[in-house]
Amino acid sequence: MVKSQAVPLAVVITFLILVPATYYMGLVKKAQAAPLVILVAFSLFVYITYYISKRGKDWYIRPIEALTIIDEGIGRAAEMGKPVLTTPGMGGLSGAVTLAGLSITGEVIQRTAELGVRSVNITDSAQTMMVLEAIVRNAYSTAGRSDLYQPGRYVQWTGGEQFAYATYMMGSILTEKPATIIFVGSFLSDIMMSAETGKRVGAIEIGGTLDTTALSTMAMICDSILVGEEIYAAAAVITKDKQLSGSVAGQDWALLVTLVLLVVGMVASLVGVKDIINLLKM
Repeated sequence: MVKSQAVPLAVVITFLILVPATYYMGLVKKAQAAPLVILVAFSLFVYITYYISKRGKDWYIRPIEALTIIDEGIGRAAEMGKPVLTTPGMGGLSGAVTLAGLSITGEVIQRTAELGVRSVNITDSAQTMMVLEAIVRNAYSTAGRSDLYQPGRYVQWTGGEQFAYATYMMGSILTEKPATIIFVGSFLSDIMMSAETGKRVGAIEIGGTLDTTALSTMAMICDSILVGEEIYAAAAVITKDKQLSGSVAGQDWALLVTLVLLVVGMVASLVGVKDIINLLKM
């Protein structure tokens, strides 16, 4: 227990020693020390909240409207006898937003399996396809419905070209006529065609991505959206993962401290105190 409690303190002390040492030893170029300190501070915030989460801390994350819409959409699909279509967008497993999208998709697949609702899961990545196949298999096994699982029935692969993916999405939406479509992951201009096709078949649509162009399109077409980093918070909420919630909390604390420093710096600059500006030039 003593060793466990000493771990975060040891990490903090190590960083506090190494960062100034690298600067004074000339290992960091002029004007790059401040970004290094900010990066280390952000990392420490995330590490400390993550560590606290491992010890049982349950962080509060405000209710997210899109998750409520997802629950309603799954219930609607069960009532109508139609499938739920999900996609983590384009891209492999190297993208954090794709991984967050897969977390949300995994919970959706689990709930559809429990309710006996068929899910259609589409991706352009062979790596993501294999992960989705494993998620579906595990969902039906956990729900006690292993007899309903058939390899290749629930996961579809489109190939890696953007508009091949978009065309396949449109065709699948028109063929399956899903009650609910969940776009959470990495998207570009393809979302315009896919989401508009979903509206034509009367589907409830939930979108979420980091790309600002795709996000603006989602805002116009989808019933609810996850804006930027809200995707990671939604993944933490829907999976009930305390450690993931801790990571989100650490980022929020770091952003809050940054905002406070910005305000203090602006006020100090207005009254003629240039100390903070000089520190950032180090």
